[in-house]
Order: sequence, then C-alpha cells, then structure tokens
Amino acid sequence: MKIWLFKKRLTLFVVLFSITSVSIVAFGGGTVLEPLGVSLSVSAKRTDNRDRIPDGYEIQCERVKKEKDTVLRIAPRISFDKRTSERFKYYFEYSPSFTYHDNPRHGGEKREWLHSAKGDIEFNIAPMTIFRLSDLYIWNGEKDWYYDHDHKTCRCMPETQKDDYYENLLRPSIHTQLTADDTFALSGLWRIKRYEKDYAADRGDEDEYSLLAELMHKMNRNISYGLFVEYTAFDRTRDGKDADPFNTSGYPDIIDAGVQYITMGVQASYDFLGDGNYVLLGRTGYNYIWYEADELDSDGMMGDSRLELSLHQLERTNGRLGLKYGKEYADIFPYSSQKNLTLFGNIGRRFGKQGDLKLAADVEYRTRRYGRFDIDPDAFSYSYYKDKYEGKKLDRDSIWIRLSAQYDVTDNFVVSGFYSYEDMDSDVDSSYSENVVGISATYRFL
Repeated sequence: MKIWLFKKRLTLFVVLFSITSVSIVAFGGGTVLEPLGVSLSVSAKRTDNRDRIPDGYEIQCERVKKEKDTVLRIAPRISFDKRTSERFKYYFEYSPSFTYHDNPRHGGEKREWLHSAKGDIEFNIAPMTIFRLSDLYIWNGEKDWYYDHDHKTCRCMPETQKDDYYENLLRPSIHTQLTADDTFALSGLWRIKRYEKDYAADRGDEDEYSLLAELMHKMNRNISYGLFVEYTAFDRTRDGKDADPFNTSGYPDIIDAGVQYITMGVQASYDFLGDGNYVLLGRTGYNYIWYEADELDSDGMMGDSRLELSLHQLERTNGRLGLKYGKEYADIFPYSSQKNLTLFGNIGRRFGKQGDLKLAADVEYRTRRYGRFDIDPDAFSYSYYKDKYEGKKLDRDSIWIRLSAQYDVTDNFVVSGFYSYEDMDSDVDSSYSENVVGISATYRFL
C-alpha cells in the first residue's frame, strides 16, 4: 500500500513541477510571481447521517447508531493565471488538503489526504476558432470504514474497506464560426478512475469516453436551430476479476458493467434577451444503446428528448428548469438501464452586498419516474429481481437547499459559513435526510 501511495504522489508532483517549469520557460513575459496566487483555507464541517446508514443496520448483531460526523480540513492552494497574448492564456492550480475525521466508524483511519491539480488552456487557433483544453487530476484518500459482510446472520467479523483512488478528467473542445450565422462545436470527455490495488474496490475501476458534435444556424437574434450527435462509452471492472455481485459471505457489491449509447437528432433554442443569459433549449432524437453483457439485447428508441430553460445571469440570479425523457445507463444495483422521465430544476440567488457581507441561497429539486427496468442478468437472484421490479413504475425524489454567507474581513482575508439540507425519498434505493453546517477561513497571500 505504501508503495502505491508513494508512486501516485510522486507522479503528481512530477507532473506539477513539469507543467510549472514549462510554463515559466515557454511563456515568460514578466516576473515569476506575476501570475502567482497562494492561499490557505481552514474549514470545519458537521454532518448528520453522513454515512446514510439504513435503519436497523447491524454489525456483529449490534445496531449501528446514526452518529454525527465532524470533519476538519486544511487546504493550501497555489495557482498560475496568465495571458501571454491576445490568442493564448492558461490557468493552473494545485491544492493538497489534510482532513481529520472525528468519527471514523469502528477503527477506520482518522486522517486522510487529498491532492487535486487543475489546468486550463485557451487558444485562438484562428480569428473565429477557439480551442480549449481542461484537465482535472484528483488523488483521494477516502474515509476508511468497517462493515460486516453478512450483517443479517452475523457470521462474519467486520472488515476494513479502503476506497483510496485517483481520477483524471480531460475535457477538450473546439468552437468555430463557419459563417456569420453558422457555428460548429465539438467537445469530449475522457475520464479514468483507479482504486488502490491492494484492496478490493467497492465500485471498481472506471473508464468513460464521450463526444458531442453540434451544428447550429442562427435565424435571427433570438432563434437558432441545428443538429447534434452524442456518443458515450462507460466501462467498470473490479481489477480484472469476474463479476461477483455478492461476496462469498452474501453481501451485495456493484457488479462489472459495460455500456455504449449514441443519440442523434435536432435541437432549437430561443434566446429571450438576445445576449445568451435567458435561453430555452429543446432537443429530440433517436437513441441506441448496447451492452457488454450478451444476455442484454441492444435497444433503440425514438423520442429521447429534453426541454430546458436556462437562466445564466439575470440580476444576480441563475438557474435552470428542465424535463428529460429517455433511456440511460443505471448505476443502481441490480439495474443495467432504465427508461425514465425526469423533472429537474435549480435556482441560485446572490443577494446585494451589504458592506463587506455577501449572502447567497441555492435550491435544487429533482424527481424521476422509472417506467421500465432492465435487470442485469449477472445480478444475484436475477429471476427474483426481474419479477419484483421489472415493468413497475417507481419514483426517486430529492431536494437540496443551501444558505451561505461570506464576510470580507480584509482584501486578503475571508470568512464564510453555510448550512445545507438534503432529503431523498426513493422507491429505487435508500431514502435519507442530511443536515450539514460548515465554516471556513481563507487568507490570500498573493
């Protein structure tokens, strides 16, 4: 384990040093400190029901209490933000954070590290063509905890579950103005997630690729229409092991999964103000999905649709309201995919600054009706789940509220606090409610 951790951290620091050195040598244009930013944040967070333990859950025949959890975090941050010319600019950020948990369940680790590095590049290839590249790397020392493989019969002793992992997300995109009224955009995502090899991962290593191409024509100041094609591939494997949805002692794991789907169709938008801040977007098309599992048949459907009203920035308010219908990959045991109808919306409000005090409120709501289930044939007791769930209509509703305040003590010193509440009511997986309170202090040295 120590060798694995050393290699991952060494790789991270080599990448950071290389990018920083190349940036200074290649882009120069001023002193080294000119684009540099350095800050330090200290925060505390108190969570009720953080682990979302089901009612009546037992370990060694003793009911587990739904205990509150306090997390203390120290996070320095260093960044470079520089424009070398009218055509090129870049941003780089690195932040290690040390986290202390006051309530690691049944002997889990109290102290964990997280490293994150982010880089963005924007390059005007031609007067009407912009290329952007964004990369995010995360090494996460997740909170370790104990669990019982077979809590119903109490035949097994609790075992340590370590979910340390690293993840990288690469997002390239290009946008070009073909004519005065026609635009073409191409964007992609390459995501990998790898767990520590010395321990069996709860979820498994993940790979995901996606590509979206859009061709739009602007009819007038308000109306645009065009075509789109979207492709996504997702794969999860548990370190090369065979799919084993239940351990030998009987506890369910999320199984291996592989799925690909492509959607193509037409879309149109209406810009109410003509400035891109208040837009209604609609799209519909044909969706085709196929699976790694031979027992699941490929499936296509016409009418994969979305209608979304976006408010990007209007008098310090932003948000969106949308309705989506289609078939998508499911990440909830024992399902592989589902056709569903989703209503979603969120709104955020930044209130006027009162002296050095800033206030904000955010609300998000999502409700989803599952109309058809495809039960994975590798799932334990496949016939049982198929008879119990397939073809039935189930709901999953959630609401999330967050209130926050920020006070500028000085130009470089900021104190902030927040409260958030989440409620999940689900026929598909666990229902729960969660309250979180947090405070933080940040000092910017540069």
